[in-house]
Amino acid sequence: MGYYLTVTESKAYLGVTGTSSDSIIDTLITASTNVVENYTGRSFTDSDQTFVEYIDGGGNNLTVTNPPITKISAIEDTFDDNNAWDSGTYESNSNAGLIYVSPISSSLNTFMDDVYSNKWGEGRRRYKVTYSGSYATSSIPEAVRIATLMILSDMYQTKGTICSSERIGNYTYNLRTDTGLSNRDIKCLLNKYKNLYF
Repeated sequence: MGYYLTVTESKAYLGVTGTSSDSIIDTLITASTNVVENYTGRSFTDSDQTFVEYIDGGGNNLTVTNPPITKISAIEDTFDDNNAWDSGTYESNSNAGLIYVSPISSSLNTFMDDVYSNKWGEGRRRYKVTYSGSYATSSIPEAVRIATLMILSDMYQTKGTICSSERIGNYTYNLRTDTGLSNRDIKCLLNKYKNLYF
């Protein structure tokens, strides 16, 4: 797992100076990164992470849900006995997560009708796309970094407090319910990046 924040930028966000809190902040970077990855169902920096998605055909491109694409392992047509597309018959816009039918290639294959039209064949969930997708640490989406900072800040401010209120007479206490990803703003920042294909 790669981490989405540095101690230096985390301290700046928290308004912390000096080095006495560096160790706890480093631990909280790991914890907040874990929270983000558990919520989204993906790591943003793990280049070995593989996704399998079934994508509708009929358009000019197939759009994966976990860009950027670092490698396309296979595109299979589930309407044609899971026949695999030759890598020379498609191109991709890796950052956008788009896969296009290549302009007509010289090699004939069973998909020439689709290749001639520069469109993917019609069909709901027709194409099984297996690919890897991850960001370089320096290019993690800003929304993910901000959400990670917000989670880290909550963890730092509460320092593990689980009690939100307490009463002494007829002793009562209430547990905090606003830990982790209960903050609506954090969820809004991360929802775009949720992996819907577990």
